[in-house]
Amino acid sequence: MAVYNNLTKDSAIASVEFTPVADGNFAFFYVDPAKKDEVKAWLTSSAIGQEIVGETQMDGKTILITQGEKEKKELEHALEARGEKLKLFHRDKKFEPWKWRGNMSNAGQVLQLSSAFLQSKVDGPTAIFAISNLTANVINVMFGAEKSKDVHRLKFLKNSINQDLIPYKVGDDPLPSVDEHLSDKRKDPEPPKSMRDKAHDFMKRNSVRIGEIGLRYFGAFALAFPIFKQIDAGGGKTVKSMGHWKTGFTQLAKGSFKGAFDTLKNTENKANLYVGVTYLIGKTVALFSKVPDPYDPKPHSWLDTVREKYLFRASSVIEGGAAIGLAANRFGSGRIKFKGPKYPKFLRNGPIDKDGVPGFHRDFLGGTGGILFASGFAIRLMAPFGVKEMDMNEVYAHATEVLAKTPPEKMLQLMAETSVTVKEQLKDKPVTYGEIFTKMMTDLYRYHHIATPAPGAATDTLVANQPAAAEAMPEEKPAIAPARRPSERVMTPAANHAEALAKTDKAQQSLGIGV
Repeated sequence: MAVYNNLTKDSAIASVEFTPVADGNFAFFYVDPAKKDEVKAWLTSSAIGQEIVGETQMDGKTILITQGEKEKKELEHALEARGEKLKLFHRDKKFEPWKWRGNMSNAGQVLQLSSAFLQSKVDGPTAIFAISNLTANVINVMFGAEKSKDVHRLKFLKNSINQDLIPYKVGDDPLPSVDEHLSDKRKDPEPPKSMRDKAHDFMKRNSVRIGEIGLRYFGAFALAFPIFKQIDAGGGKTVKSMGHWKTGFTQLAKGSFKGAFDTLKNTENKANLYVGVTYLIGKTVALFSKVPDPYDPKPHSWLDTVREKYLFRASSVIEGGAAIGLAANRFGSGRIKFKGPKYPKFLRNGPIDKDGVPGFHRDFLGGTGGILFASGFAIRLMAPFGVKEMDMNEVYAHATEVLAKTPPEKMLQLMAETSVTVKEQLKDKPVTYGEIFTKMMTDLYRYHHIATPAPGAATDTLVANQPAAAEAMPEEKPAIAPARRPSERVMTPAANHAEALAKTDKAQQSLGIGV
């Protein structure tokens, strides 16, 4: 679909959307309602030759659905000759905070890992912290926010379509239930999913819990409570041991929480302990976050609001503070043995040495890494915990199944109205009105053998495989009402969802639909 915005000031035509067709054109004109008659007269003039097959309202504009024999380029030239300045609309590249967050952290954790290996003895807790975070960053970049099906909005949208089209239904066949999955019937048999496919789907659904929370939780825990500790082996030697865990768990079993904490905590670097514990607090807060679902018919409590809007952001602030504390420690008292260019004065610290060994410098690697890591958390403030994905194939399958049960002479106009219903409920999705209408039109032809009239044909009929459609109408159906305002068409999701379900269920029961 090609969308052109009109740059001509005060023009009757705001924009034009073209659908790719083999011959002629199929175009949607978004016009000023006060000037629509002027545009109609121009479009249907002999010089232009467009046929208006549908009309509706959306976002304060009248949409004229047209087709004609002129090629798209010819119609563009005609618009230019009329004085319209069309500019092709390009969707801005979407900012992806999860990718930025992961990449910023990648840079910071590489520096942290380098710092861990450049100290007088390898800083194991910092190394494990960095490695687990680097792994989590890969998940951030690959999967981003958690993805789940937008089940409740899909059901709400199906209900809206059924409710709008019930008065125009012909025949005795019931309308499809909102619980049916019609798109599954249109798919070819699929081979069983491999373990790799199942693992990928699992990661999509749980990417934040596994990567951002789980792996980083492990890293923060290792920073505060080292897996290995140096113990005196006698003779002035030390060895790494995990014996403190046995001691700590024994103390814990006896109810001595303080004793266990003191045994297991990082005693070599108190800053690592404080930073790690702060991270753990932030991760625990994030674990109770929830993906917003305004179409869920269940009552929405204040706790749901806190979980959806505040917990994940609060955890970002807490963990960002921990990262700043890490940077301050590394710049302040951290030391690394670094052979490189002469250090600037602000990186020196008097007679720079560590543990009596000369040649150590201020830990600018760990400090810079901490700053980059904190920047990643600042970006995470803009990142969603999870997103709901609409099954558009199911939307189109349901809509066309219902439209196919309406009178042929009214189907195009009903399709125009239904497309507005879908678009107004999916304003947060990158899909245009023309794309929705065109998809419904092509699905009607492919799956129901119903085609729109060719240019020049009568606009009140459709070429349809609907035997005895007229005979199936025992009573006169209502005329199609003028397009409703968005406030009349779109119900407030959370407040009116239960009411919408009740109304639809009642209407379906009275007509024997979906039962």
